[in-house]
Amino acid sequence: MTKMNYYDKSVEIEEAGQKDIRIIYQIEWPDIIRVEDIRGKDPQYHGIDHLVHLPGNVAIPTQAKIRDTGYEDVLLEYISNDVTETPGWMEIPSLAKHFFYLIRPKKKCYRFLWADLQALWNANKDEWKRFGEQKINGFRRVQAKNVGYYTISVAVPIKRVLDEIEGETIYYG
Repeated sequence: MTKMNYYDKSVEIEEAGQKDIRIIYQIEWPDIIRVEDIRGKDPQYHGIDHLVHLPGNVAIPTQAKIRDTGYEDVLLEYISNDVTETPGWMEIPSLAKHFFYLIRPKKKCYRFLWADLQALWNANKDEWKRFGEQKINGFRRVQAKNVGYYTISVAVPIKRVLDEIEGETIYYG
């Protein structure tokens, strides 16, 4: 049986986590000037959720995902809409430089370079999706119910990701 999540709940979680993401950005870049919210604007379709503005006219594009469960995995979306077969965010090139994965109940966030995470996904996605379907090695397939369609992701154990690419664990709160 595939675990079901519900999109409306995900949106609420995302909104609640925006404050925490800003705390993480402040930890990561203490000299931060401001965070520009890109969600719902055209650059978001290029994988950018925020622009983190730093001194020297520097703007760092980031993508942030927020979980309200304490699973020690990273949920990687590969199908955004199963009816139209729209690719998920792991399948789309992103202009983001950093990827932040916040696990709110554990007050923990993982940071990866987006290019490294996407390269790891591209090298392993077939195996990871198969593992998720079979629920082996800590992988699982997750479907999020939306109005008229499902979003499909694979939960990848965080240890597996950290064993393969450089990442940073940030604790807060």
